[in-house]
Amino acid sequence: LALLALALNRLVLRPLERLNEAMAEVAGGKPPPANLSRLGLGEMRVAMTHFTEMANTVLASRSELEEKVRERTADLERLSRTDPMTGLLNRRGMTEQIAGAISRARREQHTIGVLWVDVDWFKEINDRHGHATGDEALKAITALIQACIRPYDHGARWGGDEFLVLLSPIDTVHLDVVGVRIRKAVADYADLVDEAGRPVKLSVSIGGHLLQPGDDLDSLLNSADQALYTAKS
Repeated sequence: LALLALALNRLVLRPLERLNEAMAEVAGGKPPPANLSRLGLGEMRVAMTHFTEMANTVLASRSELEEKVRERTADLERLSRTDPMTGLLNRRGMTEQIAGAISRARREQHTIGVLWVDVDWFKEINDRHGHATGDEALKAITALIQACIRPYDHGARWGGDEFLVLLSPIDTVHLDVVGVRIRKAVADYADLVDEAGRPVKLSVSIGGHLLQPGDDLDSLLNSADQALYTAKS
């Protein structure tokens, strides 16, 4: 009886106890113990082996699912900050970029600037040439803006036919240079035609503002908007 009890304890009870512990560990996200499939004999060892294989499969599937969830979450987060037509930042994304840039500028003792870009007579382009041509005009201007700024600067479609460009770091002279460069690039662009093959002339007005002591996000944008209003006039 003593030998039978010892054999039962070693071959059945201890493996079952270890299996219960392994199940709790797997439920908590841990892999099953490496030696679990070597416990017990006969059917007990077969059961241990099957559980180990099943647990590893479940954990691999869970890991893959979690990675997909992280990727989808990152994609959704990116989409929530991106304009779907142009691929630029949208208003939310650019607002966050400017707020962060202002904080860094204060901390690192440099300055930033914004350019507010407005497409001239955009309603007339839509009315005369069609909305599809208007969309192509926005995409063309997007490409021209990106070609005129540095890789670490940021462009955004602020809404409708308005774009915003964040330049950091920048000074007054170079802010003006970039603004003139964008305006000239758009004015010289001659590749846009409507569905009837008619050429579409583009131009933009630009207002710029350099961050001043005491400026916050709202005052920076308001000053750039006032400069744009003067440019439009």
